[in-house]
Amino acid sequence: MEGQVIQKFECQPVVDSYYYNQKKAAALIASQPHRKAEFISRPVQSYKPKTRHKVHVSFVAKQMNIFCVFACVL
Repeated sequence: MEGQVIQKFECQPVVDSYYYNQKKAAALIASQPHRKAEFISRPVQSYKPKTRHKVHVSFVAKQMNIFCVFACVL
């Protein structure tokens, strides 16, 4: 597309009560936080990770038995 610009055209919104209400609503939505703290009636139950699993306990017990055998021989 080729040619010359003869006249500059500017678009302006129609400033009326509807326009101001839309601007006010947009500003109100933008001012609200995205995340809010929520109050709950009872505490949330959370579980701590297990450190002593059955497999590890038996492995450690075997190691202690082997260590005791070597320590008793010396």
